[in-house]
Amino acid sequence: MEIALYILFIAMQILVGCYGAYQFTPMGGFNTDNQVLKYTLPIARAGGRLVTFNCALLLITACKYLWTMTRTYIAPIIPISFPIDNIMPKYHKTVAYWIIVMGCLTHTIPQIINYSTKSIVLENNFRAWTFGKDGFATTQLLMTGTLLAIIFSTFYVTTLPFFRKTGVGFRWFWFFHMGGVATAYPLLILHGTCKGSPIFLYVQLLPLLLYIFDISMRRSKTKTTKVLEWTCHDEDNGEHITELVIECPSNFNYTPGQYAELKFSPISTTEWHPFTIASAPSDDDLDIIFYIKSTGRWTEALYNYALAFDLNKAIKETEISIRGPHGAPAMNYFEYKHIIVIGSGIGVTPLMSIWKYLIQKGTSTTLGKKSLEGSTLTGDDTSYSTYDEDNNEELNEHTLLEQEQSEQQHQQKTMLRKISIKIERVLESVTISMFLLLFFVMGETIAIVMQMFTFSDGANLFGSFMSIIALIVHGCNVIVSTIVVGPYLYIRLFKFWLEVCIIVVDSFALWISLIGYMYPNSYSQRANNTTYFYLFGVVVVLHAIRIFHIFYTTLKPPKDNNTNNNNNNNSFDSGSNQMCSIQGILINKYYSGMRFAAKSLMPPLGSKLFSMEFYGTREKPELKDVSGREEEIITDLMGKSEFVRISSFNSLTEIQNQNNNRGGSFTKQEDYLSFKCGRPDWRHIFLKAMAKAHAQTNNDKNSGSKVSRGESVGVFFCGSPAITADLQTMAKEVTAQHQFTKKHLDGKACKCKLIVHSENF
Repeated sequence: MEIALYILFIAMQILVGCYGAYQFTPMGGFNTDNQVLKYTLPIARAGGRLVTFNCALLLITACKYLWTMTRTYIAPIIPISFPIDNIMPKYHKTVAYWIIVMGCLTHTIPQIINYSTKSIVLENNFRAWTFGKDGFATTQLLMTGTLLAIIFSTFYVTTLPFFRKTGVGFRWFWFFHMGGVATAYPLLILHGTCKGSPIFLYVQLLPLLLYIFDISMRRSKTKTTKVLEWTCHDEDNGEHITELVIECPSNFNYTPGQYAELKFSPISTTEWHPFTIASAPSDDDLDIIFYIKSTGRWTEALYNYALAFDLNKAIKETEISIRGPHGAPAMNYFEYKHIIVIGSGIGVTPLMSIWKYLIQKGTSTTLGKKSLEGSTLTGDDTSYSTYDEDNNEELNEHTLLEQEQSEQQHQQKTMLRKISIKIERVLESVTISMFLLLFFVMGETIAIVMQMFTFSDGANLFGSFMSIIALIVHGCNVIVSTIVVGPYLYIRLFKFWLEVCIIVVDSFALWISLIGYMYPNSYSQRANNTTYFYLFGVVVVLHAIRIFHIFYTTLKPPKDNNTNNNNNNNSFDSGSNQMCSIQGILINKYYSGMRFAAKSLMPPLGSKLFSMEFYGTREKPELKDVSGREEEIITDLMGKSEFVRISSFNSLTEIQNQNNNRGGSFTKQEDYLSFKCGRPDWRHIFLKAMAKAHAQTNNDKNSGSKVSRGESVGVFFCGSPAITADLQTMAKEVTAQHQFTKKHLDGKACKCKLIVHSENF
């Protein structure tokens, strides 16, 4: 998904940069006899246009409130999967770095050459702005350009991790982030006015209004509430963690996995810091809990303040400001029947919120097992087609001759349908779709650039070739999908109308390209450029929608449509899906580093639905067998009373099951709670989860439910980016291994897969 987004991003950068360079060429109407300006001004203008475009993009990525609303209300109802959760801060940082590179290097270096060679001469009369006037305010451009280069360079230095985490680093980062943006945009408006036209202002107007609206909405959501409790956890490894409990403000509705921003006036009256909510939403519990690790000046100051200040002795209530909540990847965990929630270090906070909420749902909801009735349309792991390969029409029993004829016709249809299914899987697979996206997006970009720089014949021929390929591919896709799904059902699908739109637009593009090649003087150069830009822009947009729709149907787990009332204590109805297994994994260097979270993550005793594993990655190798140390570990992490409760429950359960002559069938402690040394074996964990999901599918089939051949396992992780990469790589390997094995053993494709959602800190 990210590769597709970066393909579109690069294509946009090429188009905008080439258009900027085009404006300062003879084709764009700029003529000069200066041999230096012939080369430096197109490069400088390309960098300047990229700064203008990306500054608008930067404002859009900074709209936290709008993206949260999109994530909450719009994303669930449209069949397109877009990585909204990565917009802030990942894509925001990418765009910001690109602005710095384009502004400080691509735009600045050619202008330094121009001023140093006196190809551009400073004005005698200083003009602050050339709005509505001709010419360039060269002195003003030099001054504002120098200031902007300083601001951009300072931005880059203050965003570096080693600088931000120093005693004053974050304060400088915050100051330049807020004050620098407020200073940079007015300077860019002055600097970006060309020949009386404020280009930069025109481009930024709509994003700026959206950003102002977003800020106003965020500030309207700011609430002040009471600090009920704070506890300082001083771990053995030297880490400081502040457990902050505040009163939940009125109308502050959040879901597990979301985060909020906090401002504590005794530390700073301006700084807002985001933290994941560790508590679970509940009608009975009106508190919000945060676990804040001391990693910088603000968080260390909060820890010291909580350590020194006793709330019970305070004369007046201690207050803190909160705004949010904001969206996070963990918001879609109910889409899966089988989930694994993993926390590393302080990344356990969203795990705690999800875990508590699931336990509440699991113990308060009527337990039941779902089954499906009737046909179910599901998506393949490498396809976004919807069909049931085993859905054969029943033969009408007439005469023997008619039956034989029907069987022959049915075999022919079945063979044709199987061939169509294979072709459709290839055309709609993620790999082929990514290749088509790269081919068409970059191809259309090249065609537009060729047309822009007056290579009209080449652009028309290349555009015709691209359109013909697109018509062949998407025409074949429509034909085989119609055979596979059936015409009546196919025209009701979103992908049908998407394919039709692509065919119609590409047909029109082919006609325009052929007309342009056969009658080159029928339109002006500007009209040709405009037509190419809008037409092929629509083609690129349609292909982008197509690939994100494929990601949507590929990554989105199949949902059940109907339920029955068969009771089963191994699952519960979550509202939108039925959960069958919930596994938690907490990773830390030492068991002692889990004290602040261990008790909150205790699974229900004897549960077959919940299980929790604690990993101490740096525990001594000779102590890997922790079976004899359970009392010591549990007592250290959760207290003596918790160990007594667990031991009593285990003993009672064993006695009851032995009296019922069911020895060995009861749930043992290691089935729902275990402590392990070393790093987790992700392959073993994922294979076990896939086997459980596959077994659940078979159970549903045996119970008479008609379901898809496979279940998705949702993996939700919060912690180190290095672990994220390991999880994603291993998930792909295990998914491929499982599907390959089941296909060769069972003779049918299995759709079980692991889908990793990550939130990096």
